[in-house]
Amino acid sequence: MQFHFRGSRRAWLPALVAAATLAACGGDDGGSVAGVSALAQAQGQGQNQDQQGDDAQRRVSPSGVPYANPASGGRYKPVIANGQVQPSLSGGTIEENAWVDTPVDSDGDGTRDRIHVRIVRPSETANGARTPVIVLASPYYAGLADSPNHDVDVELDGTPHPAATAAAAANGASARIMAAAPQTRMLQQLEAAAAGRSWIEGYFIPRGFTIVYADSLGTAGSDGCPTILTRDESVAMASVIRWLGRDATAKDASGKPVVANWSTGHVGMYGVSYDGTLPKMVASLRTRGLDAIVPIAGLSNMYGYYRSGGLVRAPEGYQGEDVDVYIKALLTNAHPERCTHLIDEALQQEDRKTGDYSPFWAARDIPTAHAVAPALVAQGLTDDNVRVDQSTSWYLAMRRQGVPTQLWLHRLKHTDPTRVPAMADAWTAEVNRWFTRYLIGVDNGVERDPRAVVEQADGTLLKEADWAARHATPVAYFAGGDGTGTGTLLRVPSGGPLARFTDDAS
Repeated sequence: MQFHFRGSRRAWLPALVAAATLAACGGDDGGSVAGVSALAQAQGQGQNQDQQGDDAQRRVSPSGVPYANPASGGRYKPVIANGQVQPSLSGGTIEENAWVDTPVDSDGDGTRDRIHVRIVRPSETANGARTPVIVLASPYYAGLADSPNHDVDVELDGTPHPAATAAAAANGASARIMAAAPQTRMLQQLEAAAAGRSWIEGYFIPRGFTIVYADSLGTAGSDGCPTILTRDESVAMASVIRWLGRDATAKDASGKPVVANWSTGHVGMYGVSYDGTLPKMVASLRTRGLDAIVPIAGLSNMYGYYRSGGLVRAPEGYQGEDVDVYIKALLTNAHPERCTHLIDEALQQEDRKTGDYSPFWAARDIPTAHAVAPALVAQGLTDDNVRVDQSTSWYLAMRRQGVPTQLWLHRLKHTDPTRVPAMADAWTAEVNRWFTRYLIGVDNGVERDPRAVVEQADGTLLKEADWAARHATPVAYFAGGDGTGTGTLLRVPSGGPLARFTDDAS
């Protein structure tokens, strides 16, 4: 059974912290944005239709990068109306590829890993226009490699179930190990990520943004290994943000330096699923230049994805997947053989037998303490792939830290809000407002918008000042039924007989 899935990337991401504080903190990824004088150049042709935007420019971004002043004149000037950036460019594009240098050597080959990026920028940048940038980072741009799931039909002592052994003898190992499940579920990951990326380029290029598609560590055109939510993965992708601020280096295929002189140094990240996890990872480093993130159905920790209360959890119900399986599935770069040590480590330390939390899992928690990037968070309430608490926990952490944040909850599963009929238009407008505010610097009042937007059963959107709503109270439910049929949920315990269940492979 093959996992390979390939296609066009184009078809497939209390107020602000003071600049002095950010400069003192520095950020875990190091470095600062050079060439600030270039950022001070105003941006040229076009009219600002919203006087409020001109009058109330923020001087410094959330990450500490000065905003340009559109009122001072220059080559390109964003057009703002009703707090949203409007189409004002031709829509023509210039595309190029580059490999960004990182401080990481995840495969241990003695050479620093590079992250491959594909840049799609407005053709007007050839004449000196500078733009903010939206990075769509993903491990899925080259599809997935073959990676069979673990056999879950085993006795408590680890002995394979006789039926599974017979199937293996008759049909081969690939038939035994849930052959269809990993392809079906993991392709859902790809499809969800692609849905999130599909509209960004066509929408934001005419509005004066550059789009950068970045291959995550160990995937597609990037070096290294997919370490799955570790610091190496975070630091490597943060190098892309730093390069966009002229604080890291990159080269083209011939080895010639590539300088992002078309970038204002203000960067946002957008994505669904793993593509929505990477923005949180980079934000956790307080990366200079990362001024806004839009994480949709993104993880906040890996333990809660593959474990639940000490039990092995199967995302979407597909049995046998785990960190080692995911690493193998994402190994789509030119040298997967360099990452066998990582697969072996995962097999030894993920501990499918006890499900215990350990340093292996702790290394895959995404810390929140240093994050300052305003976060527009979205999540499906019926998502059994990435569960709701993975998104709400990030929202609550940002609220506690005073970072501007919103939470949008829809009633579908693992997908982008643009695929939710009741939410699509409102979501698109809010993403525009988010990036207009934090990547361009227009004071459009987005931080004063309702912090929580929840799709109701009738398709309306309930807007609240916060989540959970002030009047909300916890509700406890108890299992009911006699254990012989479908159970029920009760508001008070029934006091009925205790039902027992044993999963015996024999």
